[in-house]
Amino acid sequence: MWSLGEESDERSTNGEATSNGTTPATGLQSECWKNSVVNQELILREVALIRFKRIHIQPGGEDKAGHWWFEIGDPNDTNSESYGWWPASPLDSLFHCLKGVDGKLNNGLFGCAPARDPHHAEAADEEFSPLVAPEDGRSDDDVADCLRLFANDYRGKWQWFLGWGKNCHNFQRAALKHCGLEVPSNIRRIKL
Repeated sequence: MWSLGEESDERSTNGEATSNGTTPATGLQSECWKNSVVNQELILREVALIRFKRIHIQPGGEDKAGHWWFEIGDPNDTNSESYGWWPASPLDSLFHCLKGVDGKLNNGLFGCAPARDPHHAEAADEEFSPLVAPEDGRSDDDVADCLRLFANDYRGKWQWFLGWGKNCHNFQRAALKHCGLEVPSNIRRIKL
């Protein structure tokens, strides 16, 4: 945690900490400085309007295939939205999973207003709000617009081939990359 330190020792050079633990340039004292560790989240801004959610594969569970999607707004608000990538038809064999089938946004619920993934408002194994650099001048609403446009323009097959292909995982990763968003290092784990 940063705190104001005592007067800096002007005899120190090259930004090294003085004997009282402060930096000469700023007079700030920090455990991060002492350990020469900078925490990425200290300099990034959380986009609180958006939640990325991940249900992991559960072969013996209720949701065997798992699913990744993102939500915009409070999921309990009737105007909130969510987006995920799905196979357009049920996968009846491992062959179709590996070869690929037509893909659809929100499992064919595309065109509903507001847009909703079938898992909308559900708890997930992992949830996080993405991060942006402090110099990123976009508001949370601007980031939400970027994600909406990305999702509505996404086309192609749905395919799971050992993690490759267009599937809900890669849809989420591509959305993060397209909109210049970072995943926090400490993702909140919800379900065990």
